[in-house]
Amino acid sequence: RDKGIKLLIRIFENIINNPSEIPKYGDLNLRRIQSKLSNCKPAFNILLLAGFVESNDRTRLKWTNTNENVKALQNIYDTLQAMTNSSNLQTTVWHRYHASINAFNFNFVMY
Repeated sequence: RDKGIKLLIRIFENIINNPSEIPKYGDLNLRRIQSKLSNCKPAFNILLLAGFVESNDRTRLKWTNTNENVKALQNIYDTLQAMTNSSNLQTTVWHRYHASINAFNFNFVMY
């Protein structure tokens, strides 16, 4: 799941940060993307929701720069970023919690 989310974020960042290079970053090899996202099937559907469409010959996923696609891609990107940031926050809180419990137990034993 994490690899799929990171790949989506990278794809979306490339498009957002390089709007003049959409022909490069908005044109994905369909088989390679399907292979990379095979363990995270919903991620492929997220690409479609973000405005990617299969080419007629079913070898490419292409993104077209329209107002609707830009909004969809940006909203999905923001959501994925928030998810990764919140999971990092949860991990940090969890580690701090355990560190404080361990420090408390150590101090309790010492007295």
